[in-house]
Amino acid sequence: MERMETLSQDLESLDLFSQDQDHFASSIFADAEQLGFDTEGRIALPTLWKEHTGCMEEIAFVGRGSTFQIWNPQGFAEHQAQARETLRQQQGSLKRPVDKN
Repeated sequence: MERMETLSQDLESLDLFSQDQDHFASSIFADAEQLGFDTEGRIALPTLWKEHTGCMEEIAFVGRGSTFQIWNPQGFAEHQAQARETLRQQQGSLKRPVDKN
């Protein structure tokens, strides 16, 4: 809920009648749902989310730091392979620049 409240506050910084505000509100909040847990701690994804991800039987929860994404497992495997190849080619690194002061 805190994440949604932060996003809502960010959305309020945009012009109320702008296309950007409308697009963000439609994309982020229109289909948002608070999910409940069953007695074993599992969640049931709404059908709309399953259809959107193409995940009717199997899903992949993919960590993204403080958030996660829900993917079709095959789609994520392809995305991950491409991301790794891009980083390899660009010699990507999470190292912070050395402070010269």
